[in-house]
Amino acid sequence: DRYMGEEIEAKEMSCQRVFVAEDWEQVVKTGGEFWLTIKEHQNLFSADATIKTSNQQITRCTVPFSVQFQSPSSLIVCHPQLRSPATLIAPKKSVSSLHVRGHTCADVAFSGALAVSCGVNSRLVVWDTETNAIRQTLEGHVGDLYITRFFPSGQVVLSGGADTTLRIWNVSDGWCGATLKGHNGGVLDFDFIDRGKNFISSSRDGSMRLWDCSTASTVTRIECSNYQAMNACAVLSSQAQTAAVGGDNGILRIFDLKSQSMTFEFQANSPINAITSTIDGNFFFTGTDSGIATGWDLRNLTNPLTVKVFDGPVTSMSPSSTADGVWVGTSDGSCGLLPLTDVTSGASSLTMKEELTGVNLEPIYSVQVSGNTVCTAARDGAVR
Repeated sequence: DRYMGEEIEAKEMSCQRVFVAEDWEQVVKTGGEFWLTIKEHQNLFSADATIKTSNQQITRCTVPFSVQFQSPSSLIVCHPQLRSPATLIAPKKSVSSLHVRGHTCADVAFSGALAVSCGVNSRLVVWDTETNAIRQTLEGHVGDLYITRFFPSGQVVLSGGADTTLRIWNVSDGWCGATLKGHNGGVLDFDFIDRGKNFISSSRDGSMRLWDCSTASTVTRIECSNYQAMNACAVLSSQAQTAAVGGDNGILRIFDLKSQSMTFEFQANSPINAITSTIDGNFFFTGTDSGIATGWDLRNLTNPLTVKVFDGPVTSMSPSSTADGVWVGTSDGSCGLLPLTDVTSGASSLTMKEELTGVNLEPIYSVQVSGNTVCTAARDGAVR
């Protein structure tokens, strides 16, 4: 790995993860057995357990595992080799009736009452999270959609996809208030600045753009690569107007949006698929095709911390609603909370603090956090 042409040595940590059968919650309700597995990447430690249940109680557990119910939909797993207990959480609900199998993305408004989700064939819907009833079908895009999110107000939606446009929608009546044109390739990611008057986007055309919503026009266009997809972008500081972007070429770049100047460049060992900043604004994380999550301290970018979270690609990231870390989605359907305090502790390994369950070997294409709600969307077309 290189930074501005010079070698940079990132500190590497191993990650302990606990995996469970995706239908474990149903097994507990009906009685039977389900499996648990602990894997520690890098150190190659693993341990397997069989959990037997009856009358919604755990009746047998492979020694030396200890498994307890935190609630009917969550388990606490302990093991002598785990640095700390791991909590496994089943979905509060899984909605599979809205989208067909394929690339799916979803977000939940801060109120928690509404969700927006998109998928293949320009499908984009706003729906009630309690009843799953569709409130609005947002029509106008052509082709597959890759990303959608609520503006911070929760009353307006932004979407982007293969047709190279971004569209702004009114949730109450489904009206498309603006179509933003400028990218020459599919829109893969975007991020809001403050309340959303401005936002950035990244595209398959190799560029990142800064947009003004009031005029539906480009403020700044930054060329990042010669038509190599820029898979991810994130606003790092609203006040300082700095943003990070990365893509298929594996290069992480940080730009000053006012001057359009690049302030930092780092060559990773594989494509960058996800970028997100932490809630406190001091750190941001990148996720790569090689399963590496790298934590960056904005106050000292020359000492990154890398964690091998999975053998396959990291596919999505989102900050926790507290300062506890970031959620990391991967290509096998796992989604775990990477604890920031442990990443920065100086330890040689850490335990993924919480694991969201229920997806069976399908890539998590989006993970979004709104208040206490975590919303994931996977290739199976389901929103959880």
